[in-house]
Amino acid sequence: MSVQYYSPGSFTEALQVLERNSNYTLLAGGTDVVPRLNLRQVKGLQGLIYLGNIVEMKKIVEHNEHIFIGALVTHACIAASELIKQKAYNVWYASYHMGTPAIRNVGTIGGNLVNASPAGDSCVALLAAGALASIKSLHENRLVPIKEFFVDKGKTVLKPGEILYGVYLPKAATGIKKGCSYQRIGTLKGSSTAIINIAVEIEQDTDGMCRACRIGAGAVASTPVRLYSLEEIFVDKRINWNLIEQAANEVDAHINPIDDTYATAWYRRKVIKVLLKRALAEASGLASEEKEV
Repeated sequence: MSVQYYSPGSFTEALQVLERNSNYTLLAGGTDVVPRLNLRQVKGLQGLIYLGNIVEMKKIVEHNEHIFIGALVTHACIAASELIKQKAYNVWYASYHMGTPAIRNVGTIGGNLVNASPAGDSCVALLAAGALASIKSLHENRLVPIKEFFVDKGKTVLKPGEILYGVYLPKAATGIKKGCSYQRIGTLKGSSTAIINIAVEIEQDTDGMCRACRIGAGAVASTPVRLYSLEEIFVDKRINWNLIEQAANEVDAHINPIDDTYATAWYRRKVIKVLLKRALAEASGLASEEKEV
């Protein structure tokens, strides 16, 4: 069976090709698509649209209120970015520890999102960052909160003819201190699928009052999720160990992990409590206090 291959030189050209061939598969770094092709897991493949020549999707740009990361920015590029490390630490951490060097050099943040793995490392970090996905087609441009981007395992809100253009990361307001923490456990450090991964961002004012808390978790449901009920425990309060213990005790009611080849649901329920306490303590600044978590 013959397969058509397109390599557009601009984003507009890519949209035009996709408009004419909405059933074609988009190809970026190929770290997910190529193995699936080799295993004959892509059913009814008719064509590939390679996006790697679109320069505008490979940029990291800082604006007054947000940072833009193009969908084709590789994990290696993010890991090398001092801007991302300083102002979006969890996103930096997820990319820095993503897979092996070979994966980081070609794998893209957009590909990690569109893959929509329940344990996607960048997905969890972007949830905690409160990021927005920039989605474009020939007929419409829209911004979708990352928390609404994932529909089910391997499925997103992308419609036929649409391409994920990039993500916007909001910056903390003036006078707000943002604390971040990313915790992860896998069978192998970094290079394996996460058994549990969790990212926390906490924004505190000059009086130490929590003004915003975002908790993203992976491998606990059919998609990466925000743990809203736990976030509410901390907002408009001064974070202390009692609140952290409360969140850890309540997390079990808000997750639905499964048994798979990596771990049992029972193990995941045990581990997430430990990682959640560590992440909350680090992001809030309490980790320096003498308490074992």
